[in-house]
Amino acid sequence: MKNGKHVDAEVLDILVQAIEQNLPDAYERPSRSFRKSALSFFGRLSAENGSEYRIWQLYSRLILAGEDSEATEEDFFKAAQMMQKSTASFMQKEKDWHKSTKEAINGLELAGKYAERCIEASKVTSNPAQNIQQMSSAKMTIKSMISRVKQSHEETLEDENSDIAKEFQSVNQVLESLVNQIALLK
Repeated sequence: MKNGKHVDAEVLDILVQAIEQNLPDAYERPSRSFRKSALSFFGRLSAENGSEYRIWQLYSRLILAGEDSEATEEDFFKAAQMMQKSTASFMQKEKDWHKSTKEAINGLELAGKYAERCIEASKVTSNPAQNIQQMSSAKMTIKSMISRVKQSHEETLEDENSDIAKEFQSVNQVLESLVNQIALLK
């Protein structure tokens, strides 16, 4: 909420999902035809609500919502940037995110998506140096997030069947893939 404005992330998620899946609207028009307008809307929304991490996350998804052949190298890079902003906003807004199991899982999920977007961008890049920089930044952020979760949930992480342990393991695997991708581009 900023300046008395409420952002309904659930409604925005439905909008992005409709465009991703190209669902027909009430007049049977394909939702993907509204992607350009939705991108403009998310640009304004993110400018007004820069600290709302869910907007940045949805914006990242929206950038790549379309036919695979339509996404450009710049789109992939920008989608990774939006996940960077989402992750940073999450950590700033939710100061003690790593202490709550629910928020720690949420933070780890964001970290994983951030790494995945960076890896996707690196696979289509014509500017490896730029992507190495982006992925190195992601690597540092994700390592920091993993460290915070490990400190706060050491005992819970020992139970491999716990949700947080599963997410923790998943993020570590994605981080390893990120590190490998950095090495490939060097």
